[in-house]
Amino acid sequence: MLQWNREASQYRSIGYGSGNTILKSARAIGDALARSGAPYAEYFGDLDPTGVYIAAMLDRGLREQGSPALQIAVPFYRWLMANGRRRLLGGDKRMSAGSTVEWLPPDLRKEAMLLFEAGQWIPQESLSLHVLQNELFV
Repeated sequence: MLQWNREASQYRSIGYGSGNTILKSARAIGDALARSGAPYAEYFGDLDPTGVYIAAMLDRGLREQGSPALQIAVPFYRWLMANGRRRLLGGDKRMSAGSTVEWLPPDLRKEAMLLFEAGQWIPQESLSLHVLQNELFV
């Protein structure tokens, strides 16, 4: 993502988390938004119940401190739904999907529920540098 953004300049900055450790970064993300003047932050992670839950909780943390709400990186998730490598949900990825998908926009919510109900998930790594350079934002 960083390599692609150096040339594409779609984002002012890109941050990485490791699972739910990003939830501890809400204050830092809010501060970075305020300093940069960015109107929002976008989230892109694994398309699984845990990944969506993490995004929803980060969004809540940002809003509770008065920062702009977290937005989903819709083009990336749409690409994942259409083209991503589906994997079987393991025990570490399972949780109640119903409550987690509420954070997603309506057009992705139903597709995500069907994916999760089928016992599947899509890793964010399905969206490769090649795809970013040649299929999205070109």
